[in-house]
Amino acid sequence: MRCSPEATGTRLPHPSRANKLGHSLHLCSARPTFPSEGKAFGVFSDLCNNLFTHAFALIASFSILDADALNLLSRDPQWFETVPANCVLTPHPGEMARLCGINVPEVQADRANLALSKAVEWQQVVLLKGANTVIASPDGFYVILPYASSALSVAGSGDVLAGIIAGFAAQGKPAFDAAWLGAEIHARSGLLAAEKFGNSYSVMAGDILDAVPEAITFYSR
Repeated sequence: MRCSPEATGTRLPHPSRANKLGHSLHLCSARPTFPSEGKAFGVFSDLCNNLFTHAFALIASFSILDADALNLLSRDPQWFETVPANCVLTPHPGEMARLCGINVPEVQADRANLALSKAVEWQQVVLLKGANTVIASPDGFYVILPYASSALSVAGSGDVLAGIIAGFAAQGKPAFDAAWLGAEIHARSGLLAAEKFGNSYSVMAGDILDAVPEAITFYSR
């Protein structure tokens, strides 16, 4: 597969040819793409672990870490000592619980303060998904979005969110700004999709994606 700015994936060598993995990643990094890691990664193969390790060596600014990238991080209690600072982490409550070594009810009990304390401790931007998403900065600042809709929790919705954040980051937005803008646009897109169908239960991730242009127009007025 040829690397391009529009690519959603890149063909990589079989784990038995791991010596070519670094070369493949260097070829991809030569393109003006922005790294968003973790979706459909898997956590058990040698390939995914090697991919994750090599990817950080190629990150010039920051990356968006989602899904299995977060699950891989949670295996090491000191992961934040080796991950580049100021990445954007986008955990749902279960992933946040694993990263923090606590349970989900503890995460949900004090979402804002937990996200903020961990953003400062880890020196990362933490976007804690769920009703009233929290975006916390390593500088000690956070925002809480006033949105709670089942339209935003459908399968694949997090992938759309990560892609929107990556789009803003690729345009030069700082990590926290990209996360905040991305979350706002994502939430507005979900609400617009629900409005189109007359209910939130019929919304799928593709519908959220289709509503992104209209959401951007809404905030551009």
